[in-house]
Amino acid sequence: MNNENNYRFRFIIYLLLIAIVLVYSIFKKKGVIDYFSLKVKYEEIVKENELLKKENTKLSQTINLLKNDKSYIEKIAREKFNMIGDGELLIKINNKEDKR
Repeated sequence: MNNENNYRFRFIIYLLLIAIVLVYSIFKKKGVIDYFSLKVKYEEIVKENELLKKENTKLSQTINLLKNDKSYIEKIAREKFNMIGDGELLIKINNKEDKR
């Protein structure tokens, strides 16, 4: 009987130690909870980084076109700045609606 109580006591002590270690590893700083929150942040940053890489590639292509392609420069000048070429006329039509 004494041996059985001794085993129970040891078993309870071991369970308490394991529980303490588990609780400590879960809730301590840099524990399991922090790990999962950092993992989510990491995944968000990776996605944002991929989007920025794509945007950077597009901007690099645009820069290359602006440096080397005169027809692209002309297209941008016409679209964004309403510029016209040599020998062209710009005709503006005012559309006035009847106010009744």
